[in-house]
Order: sequence, then structure tokens, then C-alpha cells
Amino acid sequence: MLELVVQFTTASALVLALFYLYLARALAYTGGVSRVGPPGVWGYISTALRYVLHTADVIREGKDQFGGRPFAIPTLSGYIFYVGPEYLERMRTSTDDTVSPISPPCRVV
Repeated sequence: MLELVVQFTTASALVLALFYLYLARALAYTGGVSRVGPPGVWGYISTALRYVLHTADVIREGKDQFGGRPFAIPTLSGYIFYVGPEYLERMRTSTDDTVSPISPPCRVV
């Protein structure tokens, strides 16, 4: 019985470690745009939860921290990228091959 518990615990730890590595890789890419919040998976999750509860505060934090530069905010459904009007116009007038096709889905707000 003890051997079964040890095997289950080992298997559970391995699954959790693999899931953490998957999340770390999947959530780390912002295309070179600075991200609001602490680095890493836990930073992503904590910022995403803060965004749900205190959206205006997280947006203000990004604007204060990065000035007029674009920045990304992690959310529970992916990143939201905030850009100034000058960057938005540049994105609208650029060709499709200028924007990276491998970037994750995002919303223009």
C-alpha cells in the first residue's frame, strides 16, 4: 500500500512539474513587449487575477511603469496589448507580414 502511495505521489509531482513548464513556456512570450507584473508563471497568474479584480489599477500601473511605450497585461484569456495612438496608427497602416504570425492572439483595446 505504501508503495502505491509513493508511486502516485511521484506521478503527481511529475505531472505538476510538466504542467508548470508548459505554462512557463506558453505564457512567457510577449513578442518583446514589456509586461506588467512580476516575471514567471506565478507573476502572470497573480497579475491576471489582479486585472480581474482591479482592472483600472493594473492599467494605470502599466502606464506609469512604461510611460508612452506599448505594454502587455496578462489576463485569464491571454495577453492584452496596450499601445499609444501613434503605435496603433502604425499597426493599422502596416502590412500583414510586419506583424509576427507566430504571436499569440491578442485584442486591440
